[in-house]
Amino acid sequence: MAEGKKIKTFILYALWQRDELGPFKKYIHKLETQGHNVIVLGPSPQLYVGTPIILAYSKIFNYNFGGHLFKNFRYQMNSVFQANLTEADRYIPTYDILCNHGQCGLQIKGQPLFLDKVHLTLAGAEFLVNHLNVATKSEIAGKSPL
Repeated sequence: MAEGKKIKTFILYALWQRDELGPFKKYIHKLETQGHNVIVLGPSPQLYVGTPIILAYSKIFNYNFGGHLFKNFRYQMNSVFQANLTEADRYIPTYDILCNHGQCGLQIKGQPLFLDKVHLTLAGAEFLVNHLNVATKSEIAGKSPL
């Protein structure tokens, strides 16, 4: 970071766990009281097995296994995070972007969304960024968070 520059906005995205919500809210509050903007990207979908294996078996058996192999508790956790993080926290539910009513796909335009069980591929990351809330997206693109 350049000398004299202050971080204005923190964008937080990780493999959140339910028991982290309480401490996480305290951390967000601390950042906000220090004058930082905080944007939280919500819990992302998680698979039981890696995407390449699912895609291979789907092709071999001519059946879409992907919709059956996402961990349901991650979708439920998205609802918990949404209910507990106020709008001031700038919560963006990634599940709502990557999935349709809890039903998640594995590919976008023929490209895998996930590299493994949880990490997004370049195509998945670009899809997520391109579908972020317009205000948040313009804030990120129009102003350097540094």
